Amino acid sequence: MIHINKPVMTIKKNLLSTSLCIAVVSLGVSSCSTMVSGKHQAITLEADCNGVPTVAKCTLRNEHGSWITNTPNTLIIQKGFGDLIIDCTSPSFSRHTAYIPSKAEWSNYGNIASLGVLSFVDVQNGAGYRYPEHYKFSINQCIPYKTW
Repeated sequence: MIHINKPVMTIKKNLLSTSLCIAVVSLGVSSCSTMVSGKHQAITLEADCNGVPTVAKCTLRNEHGSWITNTPNTLIIQKGFGDLIIDCTSPSFSRHTAYIPSKAEWSNYGNIASLGVLSFVDVQNGAGYRYPEHYKFSINQCIPYKTW
């Protein structure tokens, strides 16, 4: 006849239940950036010529696409891990190009609770990162231009 030590079995059951509970809670409360902050953001562009607002045609691009707008304007772009490249031209000046790095969203750090499982999604769609909400550039050698 085999005798099973009941206290050992109880400890194993409790340990398994506790581990399962921790895993479920970790996945449930992790701050997946895709769910918390989304994969899109607004960015406002402005240009000035010697302190006077001027119009410029700008193309913004990152690994998820490209967007064309005139300044001043606010537009919605998809966030990304890589730099946001802003390339602007105008009758006021020849060309202005800027490389804007992204920064990690606070909600991205919540992926630690899921042991990094959910961070793959946030890196792929850009939701774990954010660009500055406002970008203004000034050109000193230019002629102000009001309309396009």
